[in-house]
Amino acid sequence: MQMALSQILNCLLILACVWLGGGSAIGQGVITIGFDDLPAPDWTNPLPGNYMGLQWGNFYFYDLAHAENPGYTAGIVSSSNAVFNGYGYPATLSSGVKFDLISACLTAAFENGVLFEARGFAGTNQLYDLSYGLQNTGPAFIEFNFLGVDSVEFLSYGQYAANEFVMDNLVVRLPPKLTLIASPPSSVVLSWPTNAPNMVLQSTTTLGSTAVWTPVSAKPVTVNGQYTVTNPISGGQQFFRLSQ
Repeated sequence: MQMALSQILNCLLILACVWLGGGSAIGQGVITIGFDDLPAPDWTNPLPGNYMGLQWGNFYFYDLAHAENPGYTAGIVSSSNAVFNGYGYPATLSSGVKFDLISACLTAAFENGVLFEARGFAGTNQLYDLSYGLQNTGPAFIEFNFLGVDSVEFLSYGQYAANEFVMDNLVVRLPPKLTLIASPPSSVVLSWPTNAPNMVLQSTTTLGSTAVWTPVSAKPVTVNGQYTVTNPISGGQQFFRLSQ
């Protein structure tokens, strides 16, 4: 069935939000996440879905006013907020596209000597495993350098049940932003920064586990510091992404 241009563009824009974080800091390359833009919380606030274009599991955020224990106070490195793994259970960070986990500041929330572990994955393949001992008197700067992962699992182990860790100033390298511009009646223009030369524009006609992503045949040209591809619109819906 033929789709109207507006319908096709709607599909494209939905994909851009799902995969590239919409209007968040996605597309800015290396960024530092200090969580300070989040509203003053209590202890029951999980990080919102798709925060900074990433998916967060069992991460809770708090501000200095709610830092009742020494480690929670010492763990805030940025202006006002930090995050912790709820109840000491594993926490996760993931994305629909590969990203680089560079570094973070980590502190033991309650007890000294908490063993912190991070595992980096690409799909089901574990690529990285790093362990570090944490103290509640001040943050440790940990360099992960987990490159090309799509999920990271953070774990903490301690002698007692209170083995939470505090995380702040998380540094990640995120994919470049894919911009979509309508060019009716028969094409759509896609562009991304030239500082991402290894990214390949791919397309598919469906999403989900059965999606088959193939490189777009049109070659990008450079226009005003952006790689630009003009893609003809034909047939049904199309979805686009950038991939390495």
